[in-house]
Amino acid sequence: MVDGDDPAPICLSAQRALLGVIGPSVLGIALDATGYEARMQVFAEGVLPEEEEDDFEDAATEMMADFPELPVEVSIIREARQPLEGWAGRWVFLRRGVRVAQAG
Repeated sequence: MVDGDDPAPICLSAQRALLGVIGPSVLGIALDATGYEARMQVFAEGVLPEEEEDDFEDAATEMMADFPELPVEVSIIREARQPLEGWAGRWVFLRRGVRVAQAG
């Protein structure tokens, strides 16, 4: 279980797992973690190569190694338009200059 009062550990786990994974077409990554599950939303300008999609699944697996009781789901939003909409949680990566709408 993740402590809902302190999101820093899960956010830091995500950022560590994402090092070297984020390609140029990724606009932002939001992480929504409750006490019992987490969802990583990857917003991409276009279609990600299959290898890059697999890298995000690997990053989720690394996060689950840090938090064994926490399943992490990855959803990839392709052809994302700015401002980014429909996100929830906290931004763990946001490309410079990308605009976002209010949390949805």
